[in-house]
Amino acid sequence: MASLTTFRDTENAGLFPKRGTLKASANTLYPRGCLVTRSAAGRAVNPSTADLSGLPAMGVCSATVDNRTNAEMGGLDDSGDVEIEYGVFAFDINGTAPIPGDLVYVFDNHTVTLTIGVTRGIAGKVVEVGKNNKGVLQAYVYVSPIAAPTDV
Repeated sequence: MASLTTFRDTENAGLFPKRGTLKASANTLYPRGCLVTRSAAGRAVNPSTADLSGLPAMGVCSATVDNRTNAEMGGLDDSGDVEIEYGVFAFDINGTAPIPGDLVYVFDNHTVTLTIGVTRGIAGKVVEVGKNNKGVLQAYVYVSPIAAPTDV
């Protein structure tokens, strides 16, 4: 087939969804804006400091959800829903700064890294790197179930 040399009205299948929902994991606090990964059981996970779980990032928590033992939800697996947003979000950087197009990995619930380590889950693809409104260098990462495939 020959290459295009004139305008082509390329159709698309529609927009990607902007939000999704995962069931809450037991005894977990999900602060609004934190990176959310997905467990093998399909539950939302708030990745800990220096996370080595290998769980893929699904998005960012759109509202604070408290599923700890003494909270209203009760603290059990599946006692509530965690709504996550998909899109491009700014995250802190651990180690060397990535460049656009780099695949980055989950370091914790607000930080990404280029270093896969032993088992770090995919956070997504870097769209741009720049300073936020506080002057801190951030990686702007596309995060979604599509950006973090689970079969790689």
